Amino acid sequence: MGKGGAGRRELGDWIRSIGVGVVFTRADIEAAFPGVGQIDRRVRGLRESGWTIITNRQDKNLRSGQFRCDQFGGDHRTPGPTDSVRRAVILRDRRQCQVCGIIAGQPYPNEPNRTAHIEAAYRTGARSYAAAAWEARCDRCFGADTGRPSGDADQVWAEIDNLSREDKETLRAWMEIGRRPIDSAEAALASVCALTPQERDGIADFLRL
Repeated sequence: MGKGGAGRRELGDWIRSIGVGVVFTRADIEAAFPGVGQIDRRVRGLRESGWTIITNRQDKNLRSGQFRCDQFGGDHRTPGPTDSVRRAVILRDRRQCQVCGIIAGQPYPNEPNRTAHIEAAYRTGARSYAAAAWEARCDRCFGADTGRPSGDADQVWAEIDNLSREDKETLRAWMEIGRRPIDSAEAALASVCALTPQERDGIADFLRL
């Protein structure tokens, strides 16, 4: 970035100084780094380094232009996918996170005010930057291969104990294939969620006929 602006490292250092869980705004970034441009691209660069940065797309309690960092990441990152590769990967994976199975736009089961945003994540051990080297992941699972598991095993066991026998069998089947499969209606829902509100309303009106 040009003189007086904020590179990814500088922006990360500034967010570290604010702290985890603190809401900041686009205006705050612009005030800290006069002349900064392409803020969304710089935030995406931090996400590609394992940072968890939330906007109102994921948490409806935030307003437009607000951000919240829930987890710091690193400084090094794999070069991000090109826009064409990113679109191809997300469409290929049907806008479904390949780690937890959530679909773009769906609320997280334990965070109803936060909806999933899907990005293209680099596969560990991949040897190219073609579409095959990337997979769709939600913002919570984006850094799932960093070696820093964040789950609570006791809580998970408690949740499993409360499942019916049928649900336990379903969970086992999903674990064997490594994801929750989606049917054609769910795949269509994922595509619908990527449209504008007006386009979604048009589809809803058609389905009521």
